[in-house]
Amino acid sequence: MPSASDPEQRLLVELINTLHRPDGADVLVGERAEVWLRDHGGAGPTARPPRLDALRDLREGLRQLALANNGRAGDAAAVARAALALAATPVVLDLGGAGQ
Repeated sequence: MPSASDPEQRLLVELINTLHRPDGADVLVGERAEVWLRDHGGAGPTARPPRLDALRDLREGLRQLALANNGRAGDAAAVARAALALAATPVVLDLGGAGQ
């Protein structure tokens, strides 16, 4: 289980929080998306609309899984869209140094 200080865990929480539900403010739209991606290790110029759509789908799937993890009903269709977004994304693994 990752600790609260784990950078990857923090990144997932920050991604989930890019959409403010009460007022619908979405950081992953327009220029704000490019800034967020640059600040979080993504390359702003590569964030063309289809990639942002996939990132928003991933975010919503993660939000739904977080709801389900806390005893609330999650949207299975949103989780399925997130899974499709991940399936279309190349994965890069860092195996760490010796002994890790």
